[in-house]
Amino acid sequence: MKKVLVTGASSGIGKAIGEKILNMGYELIGVSRHINKDTFEKEFLHFNVDLSDEKQTIEFCKQIKKESHKLVIAISSRALFNLDHSHKIFKEEGIEAYAKHQQENESLY
Repeated sequence: MKKVLVTGASSGIGKAIGEKILNMGYELIGVSRHINKDTFEKEFLHFNVDLSDEKQTIEFCKQIKKESHKLVIAISSRALFNLDHSHKIFKEEGIEAYAKHQQENESLY
């Protein structure tokens, strides 16, 4: 199953993206400082990480690598939806088109 990591998965846009990812049939890896998983309809893997804390972020990345979580894409919910064109691609064409767009325009991000 394809895996997608979403930051800010506890609320707002990050939670909405997470729910969309789950409903699309992908495996969600949610990252946030805290979360109430009972508010989600489907099960997913969650990591409690404060990404503003460099030490926690480094440890989280090591754990993801150690546990061999091969990601299709990682979405920073704040960054994704500040870019109208990227949001349109994600919404209208799906996650694979968005990933391709990100790779083709890597220097812009």
